[in-house]
Parts: sequence; C-alpha cells; structure tokens
Amino acid sequence: MGFERGCSESRLDYGQICEYFRLLSFIDIVALRVDVLKRGRRLIARRVDERFAHAVAFCEEMCGTLDPKSLLLCSQNPYFSWCMGELSLQRLSSFRSLDSLVLENMTGAEVFSSIKAALDLRKLKEIRMRLDAKHQNEVENILWVDVQGSLLSSLAEAHVRCLDFSAFSESPAAISAITAEDMCQFIKTWRSLMIPWMIKSILFNSTVTISEFRTVAGRAGLFAAALTDIPYCRFRTYHPSDPNAKLELSCYGNGIATQWCIRSGYLTS
Repeated sequence: MGFERGCSESRLDYGQICEYFRLLSFIDIVALRVDVLKRGRRLIARRVDERFAHAVAFCEEMCGTLDPKSLLLCSQNPYFSWCMGELSLQRLSSFRSLDSLVLENMTGAEVFSSIKAALDLRKLKEIRMRLDAKHQNEVENILWVDVQGSLLSSLAEAHVRCLDFSAFSESPAAISAITAEDMCQFIKTWRSLMIPWMIKSILFNSTVTISEFRTVAGRAGLFAAALTDIPYCRFRTYHPSDPNAKLELSCYGNGIATQWCIRSGYLTS
C-alpha cells in the first residue's frame, strides 16, 4: 500500500496497516451507503445478486456487529432493476435499529417490494426514493417510475407515526402510477383507523390533476361524507374519533405533472 506526496513516495509498513484496521474496530456504524449497480454497458435485464450481503460482511469483519439507523442503496443505472438475493435480505432483516431508508436511482418496484418482505415498515420513519443530480439532468422528457397505489396501501397498513415519505418528488419528470382512485382509497383507510395517524408528509408526482381528483372523489361519495374542498388546491377531511385531527391533500402543477402532498395532524391553516 503506498501513496505519493509531492515527488516522493511513502509506504505503509505492515504494522501501520494493522493499526488502521484495529482502529476500524472502534467505529460504530450508524449510516451505511452501498453502491449496488454500476452503469455497465452489458446490462440488459433485471439483476439479482448479493452485493449488499458482501458489503455487510466486510463492515462486520472490520467494525463488529452492524446495526445502522440509516441505509442508502444506490444504483448508477436507473434503467435496469436491481434486487437483493436471499442472503442479502436475511442480512437486512437482522437490522433492528433501522429507521431511515433511501433508494437512489431505483425506479422499479421490485427492490422495494422485496425490502418490504424483509423489513418491518412500522419501524421506518423516513423512506425516500430519488434520483441523484446527475441522473435528474439526464431525464429529458418523462421517466415513468413503477410506484403503484399499492405502495400507499402498504404505508397505511404500517401507519408509522410522523412518516416522512418521498417518491422522486425532487424530480418533476419522474412520474408515478398512483391514480385518483388510489388516493381516495387512502383517505378512506386513514379515516377507518382506530386512532388518527399523524403523517409528516407523503410526496409523489402523478398525472392526476386537481379536477380529475375532484371528479373521482365526488363519485366515491367522499365530499358527501367528510371531504372538504378548500382554497389553494387543497382537500381536507377529519378523523371520526377526533374531529381536530385532519388529513390534507394538496397539489400543484410542476409543468410536467402534478405533485401531490399528503399530511395529517392538528392542522390550523
């Protein structure tokens, strides 16, 4: 192992290398980033591998037991799907302190679907799906991301208090497949919970316009039940067990699609 400094070369001896590795054993890893898929030209189909398990094994060998609070999985190619193998899912399921998950440059639903099976979503306070700056600039027109209404159902089933969720909200051209019907069902589910579910924010882009949502919600009878259309592109309802607890959907056009924000709490304005 060596490195250059100016015109001279300095080499580390075996003792120094051992000391560096010994120092690693004192590190308590609380955040972990794993690059799981490169931009290889030969990528033509979905890939399943154990890159994550290998990364975890290395960290545990160097630093001891690994139980991070934050995990970021990053792909360098958003156009080809990557998924964890069985061993990787087993290692992921062993994390007990994880409360933040970021999936970067992963536009397919497969990776999140497999993660849901390995993790207890009720422990995740923050879930973010996003493109990095480089790939945002590469999207010229529209990038359809495989985020379905079933994801809203999964979030509602877990109903994590103060959930902070984002599905490519920073990228206007990354559009989900969430429909107006999905949003209406989410409202019904929220109102049917035993106690109000407090949501920090659920953000996503959709082709659903405010007029389309208004039409579908009307057909579903939500306005007759408890949904109110309020100024500045917002809709609000309350929880049957506590009228002061409100659920609000707001939206704005970003030039390509409509960004929707769902939040709940004791809202005053």
